[in-house]
Amino acid sequence: MTSKPAQTDSLVDDLIEGLLEIIATVALLAWRLLAAAAGNPIPLLCAAGVWAAFHWHGRIAAVAVCAGLVVALLIWRATMPGSFSRAVALPAVPSTWGGLYRMRWSHVAARHGLVAHSYAGQSGSQVDREVAGLGRIKATPGLLRLKVRLPTGLTTGDVEAACESLAHAFRVRECRVVADRPGFVWLELHRRDLLAAMVQPLRSVTMST
Repeated sequence: MTSKPAQTDSLVDDLIEGLLEIIATVALLAWRLLAAAAGNPIPLLCAAGVWAAFHWHGRIAAVAVCAGLVVALLIWRATMPGSFSRAVALPAVPSTWGGLYRMRWSHVAARHGLVAHSYAGQSGSQVDREVAGLGRIKATPGLLRLKVRLPTGLTTGDVEAACESLAHAFRVRECRVVADRPGFVWLELHRRDLLAAMVQPLRSVTMST
């Protein structure tokens, strides 16, 4: 039987490990928030304005500030679309789409076979499964690039074989795989063809004689 001191030491070790994981997660979230604020301070300034209105003048003032910000953003977008796109729309693309794809990734990857299995014993019973991990996400209006970590047992060819089904799952026009360093690949999701939207078809001109 395991002695009580040994059980206590094991419990303390688990608590310390869990606490360290929580601290690391909080630190990572804080770092990402600071990085996002440095790259695009507008959302942070808007949130600070709403908080200040609520703190100093109450709920009605906060609602009024929110409504004013929405109206200001709509006017900005209508009158200066280029400036609005550079300052607001484009910087918001990575965080918006990145959050959505992170929530769906594990389920979609498992459904499309991006999983490595481990088996043991003569019966070949499964003892472990690992889904391909999702790392960095780079986003532009027409393209999303997902950095995928391949667990031991998966290859670049496995991801390439799933490209067509992944494109349907993520509702994108096309899905491609670009090799990275060993153990990693980039999954490129083409949401729309920006070149086709920029190049207008030539109008046919009928010459009268």
